[in-house]
Amino acid sequence: VDTANLLTGHYDIGYDEYIEGGQDADSNLQIGQQIRSSAQVFSVSADGDPHFVVHLPRLGENICFTIDGEPNDVLRLVDDPVRGIIVDGHLMWAPSKVGFEDHSRTYFDQLIFSMEMEGAGPWVVTVSLTSIVLEGEDRVMLPVDKPGSVKRRDVKIQVDDQLRAWVMLRRDLQFLVLFHHYQHPTYLQLSHLGIYIASGQGLSPRTKGLLGQFQHAEIDIVRSKDATGSSEANGQEKATTGELRWRGEKIPVLLQTKSLKDTVQKRHPGNCWLVIKAQVERLVNGTYRDYVVGHN
Repeated sequence: VDTANLLTGHYDIGYDEYIEGGQDADSNLQIGQQIRSSAQVFSVSADGDPHFVVHLPRLGENICFTIDGEPNDVLRLVDDPVRGIIVDGHLMWAPSKVGFEDHSRTYFDQLIFSMEMEGAGPWVVTVSLTSIVLEGEDRVMLPVDKPGSVKRRDVKIQVDDQLRAWVMLRRDLQFLVLFHHYQHPTYLQLSHLGIYIASGQGLSPRTKGLLGQFQHAEIDIVRSKDATGSSEANGQEKATTGELRWRGEKIPVLLQTKSLKDTVQKRHPGNCWLVIKAQVERLVNGTYRDYVVGHN
């Protein structure tokens, strides 16, 4: 693997800027009589502008990649035709980094969860920066600045004591939504949402979408034999590279340390195999426009 090509020219700088000053939490969540384990690892997430993290439980590894969105686009995050579940995310504009003005930045400011209900058509949960609205048998609104909950059939929504939102669409399918606000924001930091699949067993193997396609993925990572983290002649540690193998693709990846949010505990430094932007279309098996709702 050509390490130089992986490290340069792909605008993967500043992966973690949006973290500073945002809400985070340590405590566990109780939904009804269920206690969410603080050790439970989220399977897939999209947060920041937006950064995607995929956990590979079989390998104990993580994959990271970034997508440059366009303001006001709606991205298809989950699409399960078997369960009738769709999750979309609306992108808002964010200022570009100094020196990278030609690269757009966006955040999620609205998440829409839709689920087909037997004999009732689709139920829709809309999460914004100010409220959560459930439209089904009736219309219920929850504020997001104080704890509260609502339950209709198998659909449960709770804003916990840490002001995180948990959206349970069925017993084995639960999402976590984080509300990122900043007391003293820099020009890069705007209030935004992050989405995490906290429990995704309820998604069928036919699930698609930028997040959903990874829920049941059988992905392998093969480390390069000539890149094992040993020191180079100049004393610097040699970058660890590898190859991601999935759906017949062999995609070069680079092992980096990132600030990961993969449980209800605080963010922590962790290893992540970075897929550079030039290779992301191969990873997600499509172009950015293929995931924009209403484009096709």
